[in-house]
Amino acid sequence: MQITPPEFIDVELQNYHQQKLESGAQALGSTQPPEVALIRWSEGSVEYASNMTTCLQDAGFPAVQEGQTYYFDPGVHVSQEDSLSLASYVCDGQYMMHPVYGQGWSDSQAGLVYDYWVEYYIPCMRANGHNIQDNEKPSRESYVSAFNSGQRISWWPNEWSQRLPADERETMEAVCPQYPPDAVLYGQ
Repeated sequence: MQITPPEFIDVELQNYHQQKLESGAQALGSTQPPEVALIRWSEGSVEYASNMTTCLQDAGFPAVQEGQTYYFDPGVHVSQEDSLSLASYVCDGQYMMHPVYGQGWSDSQAGLVYDYWVEYYIPCMRANGHNIQDNEKPSRESYVSAFNSGQRISWWPNEWSQRLPADERETMEAVCPQYPPDAVLYGQ
């Protein structure tokens, strides 16, 4: 299956960036958020996590990247939560996820991820000693048809990776990635 990414013209990208900034400002509760210029689009979740980690570190927060996500180690003191929210707003505005990656999955993408989990991720994890339960696995048709609806099926076999200790999770992510490569999933 070949995924064809949507194309965006410059004005659509500018509008997307502005709308996301406005939405972020509302979440901050700020009527006068700082102006934020886009430095570059993040092309996928790993790049976004990397950009956010570096930007937040530069802002003085102990951000640590782990694959497609980032966290704070040690955590951030409650007295710094407002500063962290503002820094996150600025960093997100500077390194926002490109809309190709920042929108929900299409039916084709949901099907591709389903196939990947069934044909690669689950067998890979099992081959490496992790018994991934799939007895509640829906049919591909049911999963895909419900994915973008109110009846979304909550089947995420990759949640098993989240239960592993951090060092083992990182090792297994390199051996059995939880998702197909962005180039495949997003058609890049």
